[in-house]
Amino acid sequence: MLLAPQGTSSSKKRMGLNRWKRFTRKPSPKPAFDPDNVEHWIKRVEKASEFAVSNAFFTRNSDLPRSPWGQITDLKTSEQIEDHDEIYAEAQELVNDWLDTKLKQELASEEEGDAKNTVSSVTIMPEANGHLKYDKFDDLCGYLEEEEESTTVQKFIDHLLHKNVVDSAMMEDLGRKENQDKKQQKDPRLTMEMRHKQVKENRLRREKELEYQRIEKTLKKSAFLEAQCLVQEEKKRKALEAKKEEEEIQREMVKLRREIIERRRTVKEAWKIEKKRQEENSQNSSEKVMFQSTHILLDEEKMAKERKRKLKEVLIQTFEENQQKTTTGH
Repeated sequence: MLLAPQGTSSSKKRMGLNRWKRFTRKPSPKPAFDPDNVEHWIKRVEKASEFAVSNAFFTRNSDLPRSPWGQITDLKTSEQIEDHDEIYAEAQELVNDWLDTKLKQELASEEEGDAKNTVSSVTIMPEANGHLKYDKFDDLCGYLEEEEESTTVQKFIDHLLHKNVVDSAMMEDLGRKENQDKKQQKDPRLTMEMRHKQVKENRLRREKELEYQRIEKTLKKSAFLEAQCLVQEEKKRKALEAKKEEEEIQREMVKLRREIIERRRTVKEAWKIEKKRQEENSQNSSEKVMFQSTHILLDEEKMAKERKRKLKEVLIQTFEENQQKTTTGH
C-alpha cells in the first residue's frame, strides 16, 4: 500500500523531466542556404522590389556608378509616387501570404516532430533506467510499478498511432484537395513580375499621351502665330496701298493747280498783246479784236471750269474706290 504513492510521484517526476527536455532541446544546426528560411525570402523580395522600382523610374546615367540592385530613387512626380506605393503594397501583400503558408507548414511539421520525440522518449526511458541498482525493496517495487505503467502507456500510444481514424477514400480526397490548394497558390515572383510589367506599360502609355499633348499644343501655337503674322502683313499691305493712293491724288491736284496758273498767265499775256494791238489799229478793228479776245477768254474760262469738274469727278471716284476696298477687306 505504501508503494503506490512513491510510484506515482516518481512517474510524475519522470514525465516532468521529459517535458523539460522537450522544451529545452537544442535546435538542429541549419545549412548556410536554407530555402525555407523566412528572413532569406523577405530579403529577396525587398531586393527584387527595389530593383524593379529602380528599373522603372530611375533615369540611367552611364557616367555615375550604381549598384546592380539599384539605389534610392528620387520620385519627382505624383504618378511615380503612386506607382511606388502600389508596388510596395503588392509586394507586402505577397510576402504576408507567403509567410502565412510557410508558418502553417512549419507549425505542422513541429507538431509532428514533437509527437515523435515524446514517443521516443517514452520508449527509451525504461531501457535507460533498467540498469540502475536498487538497494531497498521499496525502490525496486516503485521501479517495477513505474515500468509497468510506462509499458501500458506505450502500448496505448502505439495503438492510437496505428489506428486508422480516417478511411482510404477520405485520405485520397484530402490528398487531392491538398494538391489543388498547392496548384492554386500563386508564385509570388510571377505575380510581382506581372505587376512590374503592368506598371512599366502604364508609365510608357502616360509618357506617350503627354508627348502627344505636347506636340498638339506646339502645333496649335505655331498655327496661331502664323495666322497672326498673316493678318499683320495684310494690314500693312492695305495701309501702304492707301498711302500710295493718297500721294497719287495729291500729286494730281498739284499738277492741276500748276496748269491753271499757267493758263491764267498765258491769258494775261494774250490780253496785254491784244491791248497793244488795239491801240495800234483803228477803232473798228479794235472793237472786232476786243470782241474776239473776249470770246477767246470766255472759251478759256469754260475750258478751265471743265477741267476742274473732271478733276473733281476723278477725285470722288478714287475716294469711293478706296472706301469700297477698305470695307471688303474688313
